[in-house]
Amino acid sequence: MDGAFLGPNDLAISHSGSTEGAGTSSRDVEMIEEIAKACAKRGLTAGTVAGGGEDAHRWEQLGYTFLGLSSDAALLSQGMTVELGIARDSGR
Repeated sequence: MDGAFLGPNDLAISHSGSTEGAGTSSRDVEMIEEIAKACAKRGLTAGTVAGGGEDAHRWEQLGYTFLGLSSDAALLSQGMTVELGIARDSGR
């Protein structure tokens, strides 16, 4: 085994049955930090999914070096929401 890849939603569901607070609740953050430390201690790569650039920096500071960003569908949805808001507000 070369590393561990943590899914914040999967972690939250496994201990609470819900994605509420995934990656941000105090319990999640504590577990996420513990996983990073355990990987570092064993010389393993720690990976996770970041919801955006700020999350990526936060995970990196905790020791995660294999970082995935939001899915293409989520990024497309975010961009479309921004552009739709601009289109609706123009001309008013």
